[in-house]
Amino acid sequence: MKNVLFWIIAMTLSLPVIAQSQPPQAFNYQGIARDISGNPLVNKNISLRLSILQGALPGSPVYQETHNVTTNKLGIFAIEVGHGSIEFGLLDNVQWGIADHYIQVELDPDGGTNYSLLGESQLLSVPYALYAGNAASGEAFWQPNANGIHYNEGNVGIGTDNPTAKLSIHGNDPVLNDRIYIDLNNESTSNRSLVWVNLSAGEPNSATSLQHFAETYDFDGDKYSDFGILASSGRGIILRADDPSGVIKFFAGGSIQSSPERMRINELGNVGIGTQNPAYKLSIEGLDDTGDARNYLHLNNQSTSNRSFVWMSLTAGEPNSTTSLQHFSETYDFDGDKYTDFGILASSGRGIILRADDPNGVIKFLAGGSIQSSPERMRINELGNVGIGTQTPSARVQVAGGDVYIQDIDNGVIMKSPDGGCWRLTVNNDGTIKTSAITCPD
Repeated sequence: MKNVLFWIIAMTLSLPVIAQSQPPQAFNYQGIARDISGNPLVNKNISLRLSILQGALPGSPVYQETHNVTTNKLGIFAIEVGHGSIEFGLLDNVQWGIADHYIQVELDPDGGTNYSLLGESQLLSVPYALYAGNAASGEAFWQPNANGIHYNEGNVGIGTDNPTAKLSIHGNDPVLNDRIYIDLNNESTSNRSLVWVNLSAGEPNSATSLQHFAETYDFDGDKYSDFGILASSGRGIILRADDPSGVIKFFAGGSIQSSPERMRINELGNVGIGTQNPAYKLSIEGLDDTGDARNYLHLNNQSTSNRSFVWMSLTAGEPNSTTSLQHFSETYDFDGDKYTDFGILASSGRGIILRADDPNGVIKFLAGGSIQSSPERMRINELGNVGIGTQTPSARVQVAGGDVYIQDIDNGVIMKSPDGGCWRLTVNNDGTIKTSAITCPD
């Protein structure tokens, strides 16, 4: 017998229209026969024996049939599996849903019954029309309905023979698009095109959905255009990391492969912006040398009313005692212009403390000039000396580049004598010093 190579080209479902709604019990099968040199067997009468094997190879034959067919000028033949001469079994009795199935092909190039085994190929897609055909007798898992098919008997597994949920999809796909296990695509390009997955429990009016809006979507301007949304019509959305060390991350910008992390909430509930290790309830970090990027927290009340201002409040213990950082708008006019366009550090507690904790720390007061170059007007150094017009005060109060002006003629400078008495120094009309004994201030 001549040695023959056989190459399978394709297998497709046979879906003819049946007047009595009887599902077709056949599927198309096409192949090409070549001799040992690779030359196609053209216009040749050949015979085939095809077997359906159930289970992992070598499998158990559950159906077998034979065909006599003539190849075309390219060596191609086409047959309908299910319409051959049956050797044993019935195609409509094959239980497609319970195991893997393979088709085994044997061939006699001379059209006889001296078959040679060519090989087996797995039927990766169950012939659906055959499988659904069992529905009439109640034997199929999937049942037809007005909108398609349904299944109510248990869990469905894709890539697993042990589904633990209503739909379990398993795989082992380390790279690229093979890792996409569910793909939903609304191909409409209308101005209302979107697609979503809906989750509902209890009342159907309360649901959570994952949505994607087309680039062409224009309802309410471009508010939703080309956006993905996690939305709920219930009480809201919860983002939850259940591992004891779990965190919630937020990524934006970059690309699919390298979007940078912008914010995270760690396992302690601390929020980090620009840091993956937030040590406080809110930690904001960055590396910004110049410009407005160095503004890490911005509060803006855009009202231009005559009561417009904004503040940030700090409270510990009783809520009635607070310290706040405030800014009043240019339009604020309560109590005249006392507060208009001013920033204020205020406390409703016992007062305000300005503190420099470094051993060499100083407190500076700058006024006038500009944001970039406001001049220093006063400082308190690490020894408690106050310098006005100088950055190096060597006395308790040191004034440089100006005068000390006491406007009230009844006030002056109070000094204490060695015996503990106190004297006020003022000036007479002729410029001479006048001293007056007074009670020492407390």
